[in-house]
Amino acid sequence: MTIGPAWPRAAVYDPAGGLRYFQWFTLLPPSATVLLGAVHLVYGRRPSSVR
Repeated sequence: MTIGPAWPRAAVYDPAGGLRYFQWFTLLPPSATVLLGAVHLVYGRRPSSVR
């Protein structure tokens, strides 16, 4: 579901061909989500010890 809309296709995201970076901006939200999730897994709140 995330890969489909984020796939950088010039025909969809930059049909005029003027600004190439429009095509690659679609990768920022999924990349940020994965990065923040990884940071949360590594540095997230740890559960207290189980008694």
